[in-house]
Amino acid sequence: MPYTIMPMFDILELVILFLSYYLTRKISKKAHILEFWLFIFIGGFQRVYHNGTFVYENPLSGRVFEKEEILIKVLSKMFGQLVNSSSLEMSVWKVLFSNELIQKYNIRFPSEREFISEDIIFDTEYYAKANRVVMSSDVGYYYCDNEDSLTTKYNPNRFDLQVKLYLELIERVKRLKIYEVSIDRLNATLIAVARYSIKLEQKFSFRNGLIQSKRNIKEICQNSVLKNALISFKSKNVNFQSRVVNCLIKNNCINFLFGIMFIKNNLLKK
Repeated sequence: MPYTIMPMFDILELVILFLSYYLTRKISKKAHILEFWLFIFIGGFQRVYHNGTFVYENPLSGRVFEKEEILIKVLSKMFGQLVNSSSLEMSVWKVLFSNELIQKYNIRFPSEREFISEDIIFDTEYYAKANRVVMSSDVGYYYCDNEDSLTTKYNPNRFDLQVKLYLELIERVKRLKIYEVSIDRLNATLIAVARYSIKLEQKFSFRNGLIQSKRNIKEICQNSVLKNALISFKSKNVNFQSRVVNCLIKNNCINFLFGIMFIKNNLLKK
């Protein structure tokens, strides 16, 4: 797994935040006052690569969201990236959560054996219960990229696990009544993982064998859940290069996909 450096949020901000929380608890024990502070603090982060760094700036920095708008304007943006539309990183490692809310509603992470991305499952539980979200771009977390992490290694079940997660999230956004604002992002993520899975199949074809790799690519392309996502997905929401690959997936162009991914893996490597 990627190694990290502990968060170092601006000290003054945290002192003010927790002092306010402490005084509120001392002043009154009334539940409705305590619930006012069941919040989330989302900061920025810096991703450190072997060849440089990337600083993530929270696109909603400086804003505060409350109640119903948390699901519509915050949580929904964590389900995937769309062209010309802001998105939010769904990982929990850059977020300051309220332990009181976690304990009150017994919110827990599912096992990685159950869902490939336990963070987003946790998010759907937590954000649905929060009363306030505070946004900031202050860099409080340093994520050091590790090329040997589990997220970059070959997993023959990666796409199947993503489909399982996708179907679970579909049910969750329906229950939270944010399906309409979430479905394009969910589709975008599923399709992006399909492209990445095909890329890995080509990359590891030397180990798995050419025939098996192409068979795996064919299974991905013919997945019924993916096909429905491609049909309903708006192509304008991705760049031209991804649009071309999506079209090849939709039309089961296995050899073309294998060739394109060979170029990406071997000739376009940075």
